[in-house]
Amino acid sequence: MRFAQYRRLDLIFLSVLALGAEGLGIWLHNKLPGAGYYLSFSSLIAIIALLRWKSYGVVVNSFLALLTSLLSGAVTWQLILFYLISNSTVLIVPKIFNKKDTSEIVSKSYYLLGYVVAFYGTVLVTRGLLGSLLHMTFYETIMITLSQSLFSMLMSYFVLLLLKGRDGLLVNMMTYFINEQKEIDQ
Repeated sequence: MRFAQYRRLDLIFLSVLALGAEGLGIWLHNKLPGAGYYLSFSSLIAIIALLRWKSYGVVVNSFLALLTSLLSGAVTWQLILFYLISNSTVLIVPKIFNKKDTSEIVSKSYYLLGYVVAFYGTVLVTRGLLGSLLHMTFYETIMITLSQSLFSMLMSYFVLLLLKGRDGLLVNMMTYFINEQKEIDQ
């Protein structure tokens, strides 16, 4: 199998998992609206995609934006753009950590925490800026987004801490693929 096919299949698999988790999270939030937040592991899966595939992993979070806007009830092009742009800005997270290899990020808990905070922080700030363009205040948009995602952010970090010892899950897939091909050739 060629590397591009491998990447495409892995990103499709991660996208399907993330979309299922997000759909379930939105459904539960609609069934229990009094909570004010909902737990979804879709962002965790999007973070894993970024760790595994660097910038290519943004595809997973972009699909999540489309699903979120479609399930929001009042679908408008502004809402679709709001979610698509804010979710796509996580593209900068791998660029922030460009000098660090995935194995180094995963092996050091404080780098992993920084990665998770950068992921959520990027989305948070972008939504605040976009919200101020859509007749909401920056502060109001940030507080709504933070109240909805803080629990998911904490859970994502804790789950990543649990998963970091699993071989082959939180690795740079380019390096992993090359090493696997070498073992097959031997």
